[in-house]
Amino acid sequence: FGGHKGHKGGGIENKIPDLTDKQKADIERIQLDGKKEMLPITNSLSVKRAELQTLRTAEKPDQKAIDAKVKEIGDLRTQMMTLREERIQKIRNVLTDDQKIIFD
Repeated sequence: FGGHKGHKGGGIENKIPDLTDKQKADIERIQLDGKKEMLPITNSLSVKRAELQTLRTAEKPDQKAIDAKVKEIGDLRTQMMTLREERIQKIRNVLTDDQKIIFD
């Protein structure tokens, strides 16, 4: 799940056996909430990458400005990874021990 496992062949609910309807609903809610939370960050990341490209291709590139933009991008990526890991733990919390083994 940490990679893009859920993107091929259906969602996570198709990869973990014996999920109850409640587990499926809980996982779906966790994933939807995660997407909602992630959207503004991914949008900001796209903007920052475009700004970095503008800085990097300027007639006289300002290395300090480039470095600052790289840090901003890194901070956003850290934020995204943190949210993703939180989502993984929330999903693990609705699984049985046997299901966790498959999920992990």
